[in-house]
Amino acid sequence: MTGFVNVEVTQESAERLRVRFDASAKGIAAGARAGINAAVIELASIIKRDYLSGQSANVRTGNLRRAVFHKMESDLSGVVGVDPSAPYGQLVNDGTRPHRIESKPGGPALMFAGSGGPGHLQAKLFTHSGRLRKGASGAVVSGAAGIGAIVFRRGVNHPGTKATQFMQTALASSADRLKEIIQERINRGVQGHE
Repeated sequence: MTGFVNVEVTQESAERLRVRFDASAKGIAAGARAGINAAVIELASIIKRDYLSGQSANVRTGNLRRAVFHKMESDLSGVVGVDPSAPYGQLVNDGTRPHRIESKPGGPALMFAGSGGPGHLQAKLFTHSGRLRKGASGAVVSGAAGIGAIVFRRGVNHPGTKATQFMQTALASSADRLKEIIQERINRGVQGHE
């Protein structure tokens, strides 16, 4: 049997990885279709298990992990991506620059948990002379978890977030295995088992 197979795994964007191939031999198409499908399922599983679980991604709700999807776009093209239910997926992957966050004009102030105890809250809210800082308000909260601070502000300077590059890292770490999966299925297709 004569023919060739060219398997290509590429990153289209921070949120999408694509597997494609070109083939010119009987049985290869069925095997490749099965292989690409198996490869995108495997890649989505790796991303969810190894890059968006537990402490590796500072998981709070698991929404981003649930938003990772895989699908066949055509007989010979599969995609792994993040669906719109987690629009912040690209921000987690790429990180963010330092930026200012402001409350909406006329809207409620921003509220967040301050770090440290009452002394830290006092440093944020009051000047050395004991006067309330301009635009600052807050409360000391005591509960089962101890004493903490709830801080209210009209705006804050966010330090930015570090890029996790979970899509690129997952692809780089698993590219050889994904190619093996596709090649195994192609071989089975050529042998008439796919």
